[in-house]
Amino acid sequence: MGPEDKIILEQIKTQVMENNLMMKKILKQNQIALWSKFAYWAFIILLTVGAFALIKPLLGGLSSVYTPNGINASIKTLSNPDTISKLRAELEGL
Repeated sequence: MGPEDKIILEQIKTQVMENNLMMKKILKQNQIALWSKFAYWAFIILLTVGAFALIKPLLGGLSSVYTPNGINASIKTLSNPDTISKLRAELEGL
C-alpha cells in the first residue's frame, strides 16, 4: 500500500466518522420527534376524555329538565286522541 492509498484511506475514515456522527444526531432527533408526537396525542385524548367526564353530569341534568311530563308532553303523547281530549278539558277548567 502506497502513501497515496494511505491518504485516501484516512480521508475515507474521517468521512465515515463524520457520517456516523450525523446519523446518530438524526436518529436522536427522530426519537425525540416520535415521543413528542406520542405525548401530544396522549394529551389530546386525555383532555377529550376528561372534558367528557366533566360535562357528562351536566348533560344528565339538562336531559332531566327536558324530559316530557305534564304540560310538556312529547309528540307521541299529544298524538293520542285521549290525551288531546284530557288536555282540552283541563284547559277549559281553568
